[in-house]
Parts: sequence; structure tokens; C-alpha cells
Amino acid sequence: MIKVNIRFNQYLGGIEFPCDEIYLKRVLESMHVPENIILKPEIIVTDIDNFDELNTLKDKFVNLDELNYLAKRLVSFDKMELDTFKAGVINGHVEDMKDLINLTFNPNKYILIKNLSNPESIGKRYYLAKNLMASEKELLETDFDKIGKQVIASGNTKLTPYGMLINNNDVDFEEVYNGKTFPAYGYSTYSFLAEITYGDNTEYVYMPDDDIVIDKAVKRLGAESLKDCLIDIEYGDLSDYEWFEKIKGITYTEGLKEANRVLDYFDELSNYDIEKLKSLTEFANRSDGETIIKLIKNISEFDYFPDVNDMDELGRALIAQEDEYLIHEDISDYFMYEQYAEDVMRDYDLKFTMNGAVVLKGQTLTEIIGGQIEQEEDLKDDFDMTMM
Repeated sequence: MIKVNIRFNQYLGGIEFPCDEIYLKRVLESMHVPENIILKPEIIVTDIDNFDELNTLKDKFVNLDELNYLAKRLVSFDKMELDTFKAGVINGHVEDMKDLINLTFNPNKYILIKNLSNPESIGKRYYLAKNLMASEKELLETDFDKIGKQVIASGNTKLTPYGMLINNNDVDFEEVYNGKTFPAYGYSTYSFLAEITYGDNTEYVYMPDDDIVIDKAVKRLGAESLKDCLIDIEYGDLSDYEWFEKIKGITYTEGLKEANRVLDYFDELSNYDIEKLKSLTEFANRSDGETIIKLIKNISEFDYFPDVNDMDELGRALIAQEDEYLIHEDISDYFMYEQYAEDVMRDYDLKFTMNGAVVLKGQTLTEIIGGQIEQEEDLKDDFDMTMM
């Protein structure tokens, strides 16, 4: 965690990075930061509590989105990686956010040696850092003491609070972050990945998330609106191909924010409910975003019988769920399950779908989703496949 104190006009606030967008937005709103600045939050940092290497940012305007991205990168580092980063900041006199972020993408640029007790330890750490694929035979035959003495005499070392730092001259410093749009980096699990492109630049949105994430991405791209951008969709944790196609269709026909809204509701569903929802959309003959959300909100109103394809199977499923009914196996073949199902379903709305039977009791489908129920054409025909 990076604890930062900030100031906007006379208002003070504190933020712990990394954080989600809703939390960051609420803190800035509580400090009366206007919306246009929240979309590109360059705010004065007054203090950094627990990361001395970032003290060069104090009393400067800092882009909080960059700081948040940096913190997300650093939180994934192990102890050695984090200490190497900190030592690298000290060694390179890195001050701006662009260089700090790029340093996280160059883990092999510096070699940090903590055990300085003897030349052999130094030489072994240095050799292993440079030769990750060294065989056991090579290690046995290598004179680490000699290598360690050469490293010490090279003049290419610097002592830091974290150990001896060596600039790895065999590795070029790579600029991954251009100072404008963030490189792809999935900090946490996500259902859906949207690549938003404008001109030569691309931003990555990991959904579901707050809509402000999309607005900020468009802002960083320099586009007037999302409509000016090209959108491509990739898999995240939503591995169900059928739902991936449905939500991709919503993205191209109704917009990325509507797809984001649907995915937000998906987060509340179990795997069973996600399968059930497939049959509910077939029951309703509609797969638009608003309908899906209404079906999710009312999912408990529907009874679902997976893999039930006719009245006979439905009758057996209905009997099986009733504790007071027990039909002996000797006479089960003579029981009229089909007639029983027809009698039970007389006052209910029933449909057999590709994945099973759906029964609606109480409310009508029109009351749940509103409007006139019509047959919906396949979404695959509704959006321009050239955008993919």
C-alpha cells in the first residue's frame, strides 16, 4: 500500500493506493474536485507516508491514475522485486511517473545483491541473475569467488539501503508506458476485456467496473467520445462462449457501458444461475441488456429444470422435488408423468428451451420485462462483424 495525502484548493484528503475507481472518485468528490478534473485527476501530493523513494513527488501535481497504476504494479512484486525497484529509483534519480511505471516493466535492468558477506556470495547472485537457465554442471564449474571480485572492482555498483545495485548493461531500458495510455495489465480478476483504440493508441478496460473507468480511458486516448473509438473484445474470466457472444453483441449494438452494466449484475450470479439465465433469455425471446438485467433481478420467479425436454421428463422432475410423493419403482413405469405435468402446468407459463424447461408462476413475462414480447433475431446478425 502507498498512503498518500493530497490537497485540492483548501481541501485535504488521504488515499491508500492501489484502490478501485469508486473509492478514488468518492474521495475526490468529498474534496469538491470538479468532474472534469476527476476524469484526469492531477492533484497536489502533500505527503507520502510509507514509501520514501517516492518523496520526490511531494508538493507536486501528480496524476493519481498513474500513481494508482504504479501501485497496482508494485503490489504484485515479491520482496526482492520490490527492493530492486526501490534501489533502482535511488540509483536512477527517477522522479516522474512515466519513468517510475516504466521501471516496473524492466525488472532485469538492475541486479540487487543483498548478501555482501563475501565475494563468492556476490558472484553467485550476479551470475544467477545473468544466467537464469544455467545448468547444474555450469554452476559446479563456475568460480563465483572470481566473478564476485570482478564485480566489486568493476565500478558498476552502488550501495543502497537495500543492498548492492548493479546496472545490467546487457539489458536495454524498455519504454513500455508512453506517458499517455496505460499498457495492458490485469490487476485483478475480470469477466470481460475491452480494447478501446483511437488513432495509434489503445486503452484496456477490465469489466465490470465503474463507468468512470471507460470515461477516463476515452479521455487518455484524446477522443471526444467513445463513439469515435474502435472497440475490440477479448476473453476475461467469462469463459462461457454463449454468454461471451451475447455480451459482445450488446457491446456493439447498445454500447460498452450497457455491456458493463450487464456484467456488473453477472458478478452476483452463481454458475447455476448463469446457466439458468441462458434458458430465461430463450424463454423471453430477447437478449438485450435491459431484458437480461430484469431477468436477473427476477431470476427467483422462474423455476428451472435443467435437461428436461418434454412433458414426461417434466412430470418426473416435478414428482422428484416433492417430498410427500413417493412412487415405488415397480409401478413407476405405469405412472402418467406427462398427464401429471400437464395438470400442474395448466395455470403456468411453460417453455422447453435448449438447456431445459422454464416455468413462470405468479407474474407474467410482460410484467417482468415490460413491453411487447416479440421474437428476437440472432444478435450475431445485428452488429457489424467488421468492428471485431
